[in-house]
Amino acid sequence: MIEMAVVGAGPAGMAAAVQCRRAGIGAVLFEKDRLGGLLREANLVENYLGFPGGIPGDDLCNIFQEHVIVQGVEVRREEVMLIEHDGESFILVTPLGQYRSRMLTIATGTLPAAARLGLGADNRRVFDSINHLAGVEGLSVAVIGGGDAAYDYSLRLAEKNSVTIISRGPPRCLPLLQQRALDNPSIGFLEGRTVLRSIKAEGSVTLVMSHNGEEESLEFDALLLAIGRVPNLLMIGDSLTGSLESLMNNGLLYMAGDVVNGDRRQAAIAAADGIRAAMSAREAKER
Repeated sequence: MIEMAVVGAGPAGMAAAVQCRRAGIGAVLFEKDRLGGLLREANLVENYLGFPGGIPGDDLCNIFQEHVIVQGVEVRREEVMLIEHDGESFILVTPLGQYRSRMLTIATGTLPAAARLGLGADNRRVFDSINHLAGVEGLSVAVIGGGDAAYDYSLRLAEKNSVTIISRGPPRCLPLLQQRALDNPSIGFLEGRTVLRSIKAEGSVTLVMSHNGEEESLEFDALLLAIGRVPNLLMIGDSLTGSLESLMNNGLLYMAGDVVNGDRRQAAIAAADGIRAAMSAREAKER
């Protein structure tokens, strides 16, 4: 029996597992991919204290990962596909088997909301993660979205590619990101466009958009969707869905990080959430 299962190894999950270790709570951290989560996609993290010049998200994740390893946290590289609760313990189902845990921290982050445009990612021409475009160069890339993520991704891609940011309205990103994009000759802008559909060909993707009541089409080598995210709760089973509030009130279930923080997707907030969850678990254990 695991004492605390932490599902998801972004900043929230890693911080929760480390704090559990410090508090004498036997924690196991489950993660199907590399430790770090969505933070690995960040071009530059500038508001995490200790790095006054900013730090690439991937580099910050590597530091977090080293911290987890040095602290002796047990990490299982397994995807948690289903979580149920039988009235006594949590049951976690992975491709390698089942685990039981007395307490649970859900730190599973978010999923792309690209389906809202009807544009499914195929990881050949249409992408919903910048990680799939890592290392590409010489391409024309359309980035759909007007928020921080769209501009951050565009700045990273513009180092070796030609980028066009396409949005329905004015930018919603931080002013500093907007200015950096405006100053970058490799980035262009198309505002007031509503994406209607995409037409994929062998070596390109054509975007069909509405602009001032008329349709227009533009061809690109690749399309990156950055139009928002939704909480990743796909693994929550039926037996757990109806008892979430009760289990949280009883100090058995905790949720931390982007999975509950809406648009406040910040590494510092997520890490603090994870620490708070572990501290609350210790308090509940001692009662």
